[in-house]
Amino acid sequence: MESYNYFYALEDNSVENLSKYLLDKIKGKNKILILCIGADNCTGDSLGPLTGTLLKKSNCPCTIIGDLENIVAYNNLKATYSHINKNLKEYFIIAIDACLGETKDIGKIFVENEGITAASALTSNQICIGDISIKAVVNKLSSFKCSNLYILQQTRLFYVYTMADTISKALLKALKQNRNNYIKCTSKIC
Repeated sequence: MESYNYFYALEDNSVENLSKYLLDKIKGKNKILILCIGADNCTGDSLGPLTGTLLKKSNCPCTIIGDLENIVAYNNLKATYSHINKNLKEYFIIAIDACLGETKDIGKIFVENEGITAASALTSNQICIGDISIKAVVNKLSSFKCSNLYILQQTRLFYVYTMADTISKALLKALKQNRNNYIKCTSKIC
């Protein structure tokens, strides 16, 4: 079985397709934590916080850590990881972050059946967090780590916003359907 799937954010049916795929991943779970990783002072890295803000503004029915006001980035990721391990162990964690990749993959949203290692294009970070991860390819990866920060800073906001919007809408749709299924199941013997 493949450990990931991807969706192209600029396709008309991307929200619907991503939502169906995510619903399969969260089916039956009622304690969900969405961890949105990134920084708002770098366009390419703002996908996570932007997604968190869009989810919060839409009254997302689950716990969200990371938005434009309360950033979860490399400098506070260890503390956030410790907080989650101490206080939110029973939650199913969806980790969201921007990433760099091949030119042909820019605009693709990858959903993987594993956690995310944040800032891996910039550092040798060893923290892996999440039960599943959503990674959006915002620009091309350089083989020179020192170039990747510049590349992230030169990323078009249009792509970042489009992918954040697609991810937030798909998550909201999947969460609503999951909640409706949970309510139906608890009102009768499943």
